[in-house]
Amino acid sequence: MTNCGGGHGIDRMKDAVYYFRDNHDKLAHIDQLSDAEAKDLQAQAEELDGRAAVIRALPAFRLGWKGFALETYATFDGTPQLNSGVFQPRLDLPSVTDAGVIVGYAHAVNPVKGLHAGVAVKYFNRWYGFHSYSLEEAAELPSPGDVLEFDQRLTGGGVDLGLFYATTSRLTVGVQAQDVATFGDVRPDMALNAGLRYALAQRINLVADYRDVLDSRGLPVPMHVHFGGELDLSILRLRAGAYQGYPTAGVGVNLWLIKVDAVYYARERGAKIGYEPEDNVAVEVQVGLD
Repeated sequence: MTNCGGGHGIDRMKDAVYYFRDNHDKLAHIDQLSDAEAKDLQAQAEELDGRAAVIRALPAFRLGWKGFALETYATFDGTPQLNSGVFQPRLDLPSVTDAGVIVGYAHAVNPVKGLHAGVAVKYFNRWYGFHSYSLEEAAELPSPGDVLEFDQRLTGGGVDLGLFYATTSRLTVGVQAQDVATFGDVRPDMALNAGLRYALAQRINLVADYRDVLDSRGLPVPMHVHFGGELDLSILRLRAGAYQGYPTAGVGVNLWLIKVDAVYYARERGAKIGYEPEDNVAVEVQVGLD
C-alpha cells in the first residue's frame, strides 16, 4: 500500500516550498544580507511557524491461502514544519518509521453455523528520527539518505482476536479486539472494534464500523464511525462512503490471484472533526486465493 498525506497539509507544504523557492539565493547567502533583508526573511518564516505538512508511505505485500494470511509492511510518517526559532528559522523533520510482519489465521467455529474466529500476531521494528536544518541547509534540499538516518530503534508486537457471525445470508456482524496482548518496547493500548455488513442486493453491500468502542483516545463519537457501500461488478468493484465524517471513494480490481484496491479518503489528525483534516490516496496489492 502506498499512501500520500495532504489536505490542509498540501497548502502548508506549498507555502513552505514557495518560501524556499522565492528566497533560495537569500537563504543560501543569509550571512551577506543586510539587517533589513534578514529581518524580512525572519518575518516571513514566523508567519509559517509551526505549520506542518505530512509525508507518508505505506508499502505492503500480502499473501492468503485457505484461512492463512501473511503480510509484510513498512511505514514512513514524517511531519516537516518550519520553526521560526529564537535566533534563526529552521526546518524540523520529526519522523516515525515501522517495518513489520503480520501472520493471521481464521476458521469456522463448529457447531455454530456461520461463526468464524481468527487470530493475528504482529511484530515490528520502529525507528524515531528528528532532523533540523537551518534555512540555508534546507535551501539546498537534504538528501533522502540524511532524512532516513534514524536515531532510535524500538521493537513491538501484539495479538489481535476477532469473531464474525453470518446471522443470515444478508447480515454479518463482527467484533475485533486489537492488542489484547503486547510485547516489546512499544505496547499500544487495547482497542475494541465492532462492525457489520448488509447485502442490500445481490451485488450491493453496505458496511459500517465503530472503531475503538472503549474510546481509549477520548475522541468524539463521529470520529469513531466509518461506513460505506460497494457495487460488485465481479472483476470491478466500486466503493463510496465516509471515514470519520469525511467522504471516501474507491475502486477494486479482482484478477483472481491478484487483487488491486485504490481509495481516496480523508482522516482527522486533530482531536475533533474539522480541526486538522488530511487527504490521502492509498493503493493496495494482494496476492492469493482467499
